[in-house]
Amino acid sequence: MIIRSRSLLPLVWLTAVCATGAVTVDPNLERAQIKVDAILSHKVQPGYAVTFSEAEVNALATDVAARKFSSVQNSHIQLKTGVILATASVDFLRVRKPDFLQSIPAIARLLETQAPVSVECRVESSAGRAKVSPMRVEIANVPMTGSVLEFLVSKFVNPLFPEAVVNRPFELRDDLERLEVRPGALRVVMKR
Repeated sequence: MIIRSRSLLPLVWLTAVCATGAVTVDPNLERAQIKVDAILSHKVQPGYAVTFSEAEVNALATDVAARKFSSVQNSHIQLKTGVILATASVDFLRVRKPDFLQSIPAIARLLETQAPVSVECRVESSAGRAKVSPMRVEIANVPMTGSVLEFLVSKFVNPLFPEAVVNRPFELRDDLERLEVRPGALRVVMKR
């Protein structure tokens, strides 16, 4: 079972963890999976919050990236107040690219190799909804913001991840009130 979320990759990595029951070695991953299982099985009391440490979020992201995204390596997530900063090395040669890239040589060249990628997203959440808004993306140390970033989201991210909801609110699971991104922690707050 998966926590329902339609956001950019950093949030997807966190919320797409399956309850596999596999034996793990990383204690942060073990703790995070126990917390995910408690949320998924409705064992968290109404009004309570489940806090994932930054180390637990990183363990989940690493696990999901290894299982679901073979083109992503060395992922790392940093949590700030209302902001998630995700970094990774992405092998763009393994990523399906939309046809429009042929008409934009500068961007196409960025996506012809393995490159460091960082994504900075603002996360806003309340009343059973959340909104994830990318503020900045860097590919191979080339920053993208504003209309260039909006173009890449609409033409690259949305076709590759059709479930992603970017720059607009989406519903959380029925029993979730909000997500709180804080320095070093992510809190999942249950409805009362």
